[in-house]
Amino acid sequence: MQVNRLIIHELEKAANSVDLEYKSSDTLTTVDDGLTNLVTELHIAFEKSLTKYSKFDKSKTTNAVYSNINQYLDNSDDSTFIHFSKASLNELADSIKREPFATGGYYVFIDYQVNSYKFISIIIVRNKEAFNIKWTVNGFSIGATENINIDKIAMGFRLNCNLYTAVDEERNYLGLVSNQGDKLSKYFVKWVNADKVTNNQINTKFLVTAIKDIGPPDDTIDKDDFERSVFEWINFYTKQNDKKIDIDKLSDYLYEDPLKIRNHASEKLKKEIDPTFKPNNQELNRLIKLRATTKGITVVIDTDKFDDDEVQITQGMLIIKNRQIVSSIQEQRQSRNA
Repeated sequence: MQVNRLIIHELEKAANSVDLEYKSSDTLTTVDDGLTNLVTELHIAFEKSLTKYSKFDKSKTTNAVYSNINQYLDNSDDSTFIHFSKASLNELADSIKREPFATGGYYVFIDYQVNSYKFISIIIVRNKEAFNIKWTVNGFSIGATENINIDKIAMGFRLNCNLYTAVDEERNYLGLVSNQGDKLSKYFVKWVNADKVTNNQINTKFLVTAIKDIGPPDDTIDKDDFERSVFEWINFYTKQNDKKIDIDKLSDYLYEDPLKIRNHASEKLKKEIDPTFKPNNQELNRLIKLRATTKGITVVIDTDKFDDDEVQITQGMLIIKNRQIVSSIQEQRQSRNA
């Protein structure tokens, strides 16, 4: 962990009020071992509590967060970082004046690196005790703290700079956190210029692909049986939890590692999966194989083969359109008749 820059500002606003007070830091917070440890804990807590993945809405070129982050990435020095934080917060201040239920808080801007990955985060804290935030002569500082209480982080934004600058349009390089579960405040999403979040169908598709790629936790477990057990676990869990699945709980149940599925999807498959969503049944059915056996014939078919018309049932007949299967059967027949 390397903390490059950190600065804190405060917006004071009560709910149902348009009155706003802005207390701004003019200098960066001094980085020491304690602050580095705190940001390390924050990075881990953010990963565990991440609500949604997204990417920037690049059509909003004048958005303060978006435009100033780009300027900072082009010129990563202290003054540009301070300007990025202040310009972004000034735009937010104008916005939340019109939001009757919006409240203020402490806004922590951080530039840091973990395992060669560079991140820029904005954390909104309602209660200064969450980080032991203190006011000094030229700005806020963070005092010694034993641990971070993620429940006191109202909202959070994190940019994976490596993914963003790689210009891969398929990757979701923004991570968003909300203490309201999967609900993100509209003004917050607009402020950080986040585009549409990943839908349930795409999330389920990536989840099933990741599980199939990882496979069972033990080589002695049959792959088909394992995937069916995953399907049954998800169905049971969603019935008890408002039709939603918690990927980290599933990952912990399957692999005794809450982040294994999401990390595997991101690092190996280059896909981001939201931690919580409502599974799409059509995609989820890819975990199930259909089996039928009659005298001298056994058929095992992935359910998604029916979706691309490779397998059809029509007029009482099962039709399989696959040249590889035909060729394999023909070769086996010829070798036996030779």
